[in-house]
Amino acid sequence: MRILHIISQKPDFTGSGKYVQEMIRQGQNRGHESFLLAGTSPDYQIPTNLIKPDAFRVVHFDGQDLPFPVVGMSDVMPYTSTICSTLTHSQIAEYQNVFAKAIGAAVKDLAPDLIHSNHLWMATAVARQVAPHLPLVTTSHGSCLRQHSLCSELGQSLGSSLRHTERIIALFQQQKHDIVQLLDVEPNKVEIISGGYNEDCFYFQEKPSNPPVQLLYAGKLDASKGVPWLLRSLKKIHEPWLLHLVGAGSGAQQDLCLELAQSHEGRVMVHGLLSHEQLGKLMRQSHIFVLPSFFEGLPLVLLEAMACGCRIVSTDLPGVR
Repeated sequence: MRILHIISQKPDFTGSGKYVQEMIRQGQNRGHESFLLAGTSPDYQIPTNLIKPDAFRVVHFDGQDLPFPVVGMSDVMPYTSTICSTLTHSQIAEYQNVFAKAIGAAVKDLAPDLIHSNHLWMATAVARQVAPHLPLVTTSHGSCLRQHSLCSELGQSLGSSLRHTERIIALFQQQKHDIVQLLDVEPNKVEIISGGYNEDCFYFQEKPSNPPVQLLYAGKLDASKGVPWLLRSLKKIHEPWLLHLVGAGSGAQQDLCLELAQSHEGRVMVHGLLSHEQLGKLMRQSHIFVLPSFFEGLPLVLLEAMACGCRIVSTDLPGVR
């Protein structure tokens, strides 16, 4: 089968990016031919270890195809991005027109049998309009449902197209319920298939037996992820500990996280963005993975951490449970 995967942002650094990478990798392992269309900045490098350059199409933001930065599915992304709720009507129209041309060209040139899109949002609605003759399967990662709340007028304008998706993948039961209620779709159109992880990068090995206890956080450096509260709470722990802080953010939120990290005088190691292989290595040496986030779908990073033998400390969210 020839499958065109669509993701409206960079196909890495985020949970949905890692998800689509694994979808492509596992599909190729089963003999499917994969293509990818992604929204990127002009300096983005094609992941040639994942997909051949002639199977990769892009919509360039930042002044090429579109004049503004990549539109984030969350309001805080680990790179420069545009907050969806700030888009003007003309920017939305421009976004949809550019993606329509790119998806139409990809369908014509690549002749896929199936389209798999990520997020119940603008790019998926455009794909339904451009290629009504092809089966369309969409994975919701949770952030798109939040955007329906934050940008209700835009969400309502997309509803008709999104309702005509053949199948929707939800990551857990509560998310399925939310999708059915939001889009008024038949429950049998929504399948629950939780995310997966790359076993070549994330696997168990014995943990260090000597102090300190090594803690790990990986994600956006932002208040919505609870990082400032995590860093402040560590002041109350007097046993030997070392926190590995992995990820990136932007603006004042990232600055606050880094300032709080520095206040611990060498007990917080800031790693920035890491590859899957580098993150797996760090997980294998860490004892506890901490995810203090206030908003999540089904966090793939928890599956990766458990595969590496980490104990988990997290906020009580439906996808986490």
